Amino acid sequence: MKTVGIIAEYNPFHKGHAYQIQRARELSGADYVIAVMSPDFVQRGSVALADKWTRTRMALLGGADLVLELPVCYACASAEYFAEGGVALLNALNVVDGLSFGCEAGDLALLSSAAHFFAVPREKEPALYRNFLQKRLKMGHSYPQARMEAYADFNGTKASCSCSCVSDASGRDTARLAAQLSQPNNILAVEYLKAIERLHSPLRPVPVQRIGEGYHGKTAVSDSDAPDSSSSGFVGSESSRSFVSAATVRRLIRDGDTDKLQGLLPDSSCALLQKASEHDALLFDDALGQMLQLRLVELACQERYGSTPLTDWLDVTPDLANRIRNHLDEYRSFEQFVTLMKTRQMTEARIRRALLHILLDIRTSDAVHVRAEKPVLYARILGFRKSAQPLIRKIRHEADVPVISDLPAALRLPAFHVPSGSPDPADGNDAAVRRAMLLQTVYASRIRSLAVQNQTGRLPVSEYRRQPVIL
Repeated sequence: MKTVGIIAEYNPFHKGHAYQIQRARELSGADYVIAVMSPDFVQRGSVALADKWTRTRMALLGGADLVLELPVCYACASAEYFAEGGVALLNALNVVDGLSFGCEAGDLALLSSAAHFFAVPREKEPALYRNFLQKRLKMGHSYPQARMEAYADFNGTKASCSCSCVSDASGRDTARLAAQLSQPNNILAVEYLKAIERLHSPLRPVPVQRIGEGYHGKTAVSDSDAPDSSSSGFVGSESSRSFVSAATVRRLIRDGDTDKLQGLLPDSSCALLQKASEHDALLFDDALGQMLQLRLVELACQERYGSTPLTDWLDVTPDLANRIRNHLDEYRSFEQFVTLMKTRQMTEARIRRALLHILLDIRTSDAVHVRAEKPVLYARILGFRKSAQPLIRKIRHEADVPVISDLPAALRLPAFHVPSGSPDPADGNDAAVRRAMLLQTVYASRIRSLAVQNQTGRLPVSEYRRQPVIL
């Protein structure tokens, strides 16, 4: 029994995703494909367009055999921790042979060299690289871009360092190397490879090369013209022009151009999105606007009277905390406030994540719970195909972590039970951390449900009454 894993958001699931699943299966020779999927909030610091149950059904209809939930503390984190959480979860199952990921670069050696370099603890990074990094940051480049440019600069010097971590890419054209490694999917690919190395994972990389429109693509789709050559395709696809990024799909839906989705999404995804749209259950970030504003006002008032400072929430720097306080009276919407907070030193995605951490109550102290030796402490099944039952039985037998599907039943398990007076999560108790990580993800889903209720007047089915999607 061979199994390959994919870490994804499926926000929403489109033809490029279906093609990746198909190619991952072909390239790895896998009998089963496991998707580790973000829950109701995603890595760029946004609410998911459709809820996780709808997206799980899309993934299963699109070719996945089993969908597991990535805890929200990883799903809304930087690319580094997003990748580490997904790899750790696949690792903990003890049945997964490979990890498939999309990337713009077809050169696995180039990506692996960069991953090896960045796997070194930051305090051991070469001084010359740190100098290049500071230079790029002062030029106003975002940290992810500056990091890859500094790496290319460092390689271009053909310098050596005592930690023996200079990559084989040394001597390549610096500008070309920086351009390749700064592409969004390559950045994430490097993080996956870095996580595999840091966690000493046996997962074999199974890259699927992307072409055209990347993660943040802005392809315009007209009535008379299919997506251009910058659409989100994969090498060897039937037609790269039929693949666009999830960002483009969301933009078409937001702008009301749903008639243009035909041919860009699998029929099953189109039908599920149409059904959700009819129930007004598709969300964009401004649906969180009032809740975030109330949360910020509440915390600002509490802070004024000596309560918890804003910097206690993950990714909220002192500078960002000051900007939030100083501009709170100018708050009009989620999107508008993100733009108001943006600076040259802080990317829009990081600001979104910081604001989302405040709304979802994800604190800096929560990051302490993420320990390198046990980053993920449970595996929650969101859905599966009946044909994958042998795989699920094997996972339940082999996994290092509890495998759960029924939420109320899971919270009664000894692995999640925290007796009164026992250590809290900050003390590193496995059961306490496990329970806190799960309930934090449940709370995030509750926030999305409240946003849907505000939009429709109807509260979605409670997380505690949900059962896995089975096809």
